[in-house]
Order: sequence, then structure tokens, then C-alpha cells
Amino acid sequence: MRGTRYLPWFGLVGLLVLLFGRIAGFPLQDPDEGRYAAIPLAMLAQGDWLTPTLAGVPYFEKPPLFYWLIAASFEFFGASAFAARFVSALAALATVAMTYGFGRHVFGRRAALLAAGMLATAPLFFILSQAAVIDMLLTACFTATMLAFFLACEAEEKGRWIAVVCVAAALGLLAKGLVALVLPGAIALLLLALRRDLGTLRALVRPWPILLFLAVGAPWFVWMSIEHPVFPDYFFVQQHFHRFLDAGAHDLPHVEGRFFYIPVILGAALPWSLVPLLLVLQERGRGAFSILRRDLLVFLGVWALGVVGFFSMSSSKLAPYILPAFPPIALAVGAWLDAALDDDEAFDPLGRSLWLGVVGLGMVLAPVGLVASLFAESLAEGVGAGAQDLRIVGGGVLWGGLALLGGGLLWRRLAGAGRLLPVDAFLLLVLTLGATEVGAIGARAVAKSGIYAARVLNAEAGPDDRIVLYHQLSQSLLFYSPRRVVHVEDFGELAELVAMLPEQEREKWFWEDDERLLREWNSEKRVFLYIDQRRLDELQPRLGRPARHLAQNRRRVLVDNPVVPAGGFAHDGTRPAMQSD
Repeated sequence: MRGTRYLPWFGLVGLLVLLFGRIAGFPLQDPDEGRYAAIPLAMLAQGDWLTPTLAGVPYFEKPPLFYWLIAASFEFFGASAFAARFVSALAALATVAMTYGFGRHVFGRRAALLAAGMLATAPLFFILSQAAVIDMLLTACFTATMLAFFLACEAEEKGRWIAVVCVAAALGLLAKGLVALVLPGAIALLLLALRRDLGTLRALVRPWPILLFLAVGAPWFVWMSIEHPVFPDYFFVQQHFHRFLDAGAHDLPHVEGRFFYIPVILGAALPWSLVPLLLVLQERGRGAFSILRRDLLVFLGVWALGVVGFFSMSSSKLAPYILPAFPPIALAVGAWLDAALDDDEAFDPLGRSLWLGVVGLGMVLAPVGLVASLFAESLAEGVGAGAQDLRIVGGGVLWGGLALLGGGLLWRRLAGAGRLLPVDAFLLLVLTLGATEVGAIGARAVAKSGIYAARVLNAEAGPDDRIVLYHQLSQSLLFYSPRRVVHVEDFGELAELVAMLPEQEREKWFWEDDERLLREWNSEKRVFLYIDQRRLDELQPRLGRPARHLAQNRRRVLVDNPVVPAGGFAHDGTRPAMQSD
């Protein structure tokens, strides 16, 4: 392969652009990104690094590591979308780097480059690298745990790798909870049994690794249990065992079927999920698989299948849950592809199929994106979306289509001129997909965010004004306008936690019905109401004073009650609008 000496460095530059180039390009979204940014911001404001709080409520659902890292990022960069997402992008960089480093150690540099490129550009992995959510941090900890475990099995002197296993597993525990201990532990025990490796087992269960794990992972849980006696039951029993065993019976979301993750893996890793399917159809492809190290394939297979199988048994499922299975899948497919590409006859049908898929998809996306961008106004009503949203999505789709077409045509031209070796062709495909994803990610700006309402509140709301969230919890609004707000009725994910608050606190900030809202709305107090437009239409006849629209994001609107003093003028010196606009 030409220029292999410099490829890792080119790859690193491309990876940095891919992961960090657009993380500031769109506002934080509800619910997850807003939640995971608002909690660290509250930690900094209150100076309390022990108890996470959301909307003033102690938030016991997740451990603190992700919050601590984002809070540190806020301290360094300032509180922003970039700083909130920086932790996930950094965790993704670490995961790709570990994948490359391990792949180079056991399979060689070429296989490692392919594995790292496929992992970084797998759509689900890329999307989560651009989001302030815990899954990427858990994946980094999980990957470090499993790779260090394998190296400990292989090493004569196991101590340093055992230490890495303990620290990585403890950090995973602090990132996501028991899953970061139970799942890697079960996979490791199965692998030790298959390898008949009593030496590594004895090294793992010696007193010092256990003490190291407890020293890193246990103090926060102990301290929280002392400060909040309800924490152990809520966190360990309800959020772990109830969610895993019977989410539906406990009104937990994301109840899916047993085979939910099969289409998720196929779709979330496109086009790379097609590679093993195409290779297995060829005799030469099957032959390439047979020459790979069997112990490595067993290790990677048990790791990946263990993750997918574990979460398939859970009653609560989300696509990001299986992200820790992506590094072993990428390593196995990268090694297989590397072996197959030594044979030009195996490459030809594989490369041709992927090229046709890339160019074909580009030919579909480019005109669709162009039409959506140019005719957003006329299309908006028919598709039930705002014209601005259509323009944003259309621009992302257009960019993606053009990137796919450009990369596909360049691939064809260079390959036809004999200037591409098989591996070069796949690395060019990696660059093509990276360019597509970087350009298209901005389409996420159409998702729900409280930033637009928060801008109005920051400009207009005084310290004595009332801010009310009606039948919703806008986590991103709590980040962009960090002040205490009132919640009316549906408290969402906070419902069980609100029930644990002292009665005086609940009555002040969490209202069970509309009566107090109606009284304050019709008083001399200025009230800002953040509400779904349909609920506002239902509530409007009961409001004694018409609502004035101040901001809108999709169906959510921010309105206020223009107070009319004796002179007959509203807060801002104008006569109040008699109907919403």
C-alpha cells in the first residue's frame, strides 16, 4: 500500500475533523443533551459535586462521572454546546485510538486502519460522538476494560494490565452503573472458561485488584447512600433490576421485542455491515476468514455477542445501548477485510457492490435535498414541518448526496486509472463517508431545543417573574436559561424523584393542577409559559388574559401574560396583543 508510513497521521487529522469539526454547530437537544448539560452546570453553580440535580431535584438515575467531565469542560471552555459535546467526542477519539492500537498489535497496521476507519464512520458511532450522552463514555471505558483484559491474558507479567482492567471498569461503573461491571465481568469469565486460563482468574481475584477497583469506584456510591438514604433502592433496584427485567410494568420507556437489535446493527453500521455479508458469499472471502487467529475471533465474537445478547434480554431497549459491541465488530471485520484484500479477485465484486451502493445513494439523496432546500415553503404544509426545518434538513441531505457522489466518482476515476490499490479504495470510502457525515450532521439542528425560548427569557425575564413549564420538561431550557422554574402537572422523568421531595418544596415548584397557574396568570405578576401549541389552544379559553407569543421551536411556544396597569399599556410599553401570532 503506497504511503503507508503517513496514513496513520492523515487518519488522525481526518478523525479530529470528523469528531470535533461540527460539535458546536447546532443547539443542545431535548431531552438527553439538555439533561446532561444542565446537571453539570448546576453542580458548578451550587458547588456540589456529590449530588446531581435537575430542575432543583436530586437526580439519582445516573452516576456522576459524565457530569464531572462536562463540568470540567465547562470550566475550561465555558458553558456551551461545544464544551458539553467535547466529552463524547473525546471518548470517541479514545475508543478509535484503542481500536487502532489493539488492531495494529494483533492484526497489523493495515487491518487496524480499516477497523478504525469503519468504526469512526459507522453512522451510530459517529452520531453519538456528536451528542452529549453517556453511551460514548461507557463505550470507551468498556473498550479499555476488554482490551486490557485480553492483554492481561496474553502477558506473562499481568499486573499492569490487571490494574488497567480495574480502573477502566471502575470508571465505567461511575459512568453508567452496574452494567459496566456485570457485563464485562460475565464476558471475561466466559472467555477465561473457554481459554482454561486459571492464571489470569487468580490474578484478577487477588486482594489488590479488588481494593483498587473499590478505591476508584465505590466512594461516591457510599457517600451518596449516606447523604440520601433513598438512593440505593432507587438507583440499584429500580433503575437497574426493574428497568432490565420488566420495564413495562414500571412505566419505563423503550419496551421493544427480542430481535430489536438485529436491524439496528445492520442499519447503524452501513455500509460496513454489508462487508461481511458480501465476503461470506465468496469462496475467497470465506477463505480469508479461515486464516485469522481463532483465539482473537473468539475474544471479539464473545465480546460483541455478549453485549448484544445481554441488552436483547433487557425489557428496555435503545439503539445506543449496544454501542460497546461496535469496536470488536470493527476489529473483526477490519481483519477479515484486510486478509481478503490480498486477493484482487475477492476485492472486485466487493468493491463494485459498495461503489454502486454509495453512488446510488448519492443519486437519490442529492436531488431530494435540492428539492427540499429550494421548495421548502411550498412543501412545508404537505409534510407537516416548518419551512426553515425543511431547508436545514434539505441542506444536510444535499451535502450528503453530493459527498457520496463526489467520493464515488473519484474512487471510480482513480481505480480505473490503476492508481488505487484495494486497501486505498476502502480508505477513500472512509474519507467519503466522513465527509458525508460531517456535512449532514447539521440537520440535527431541527430537533427540539429550548434555546430559542431561553434567549427571550434571558433578555426579558426579571428576578420576580414566574417561568412555568406546562406538561413538559425542557431540559435544554434549564441549561440555556439556568434559573428555577415551575412545572405544572406532567413532570416526566422527574415524577418519582419529585415525590421524594419535602412537601413544601413540591408545593412551591411542582404544581399538581392548573388552578395556581390560572391565578398567577391573571395577577399582576408577569408569567412566562412554555407550552405545546396544542395544549395552549386547549388552555386558552380558561386564561383570563390572552397569551402573547414570544418564541417558538416546532410545537413548543413561549408566551407571556401582558400585564395591563392603570395606564393601559403592557410591560414593554405597547398595548398587548389580543391573540397569539
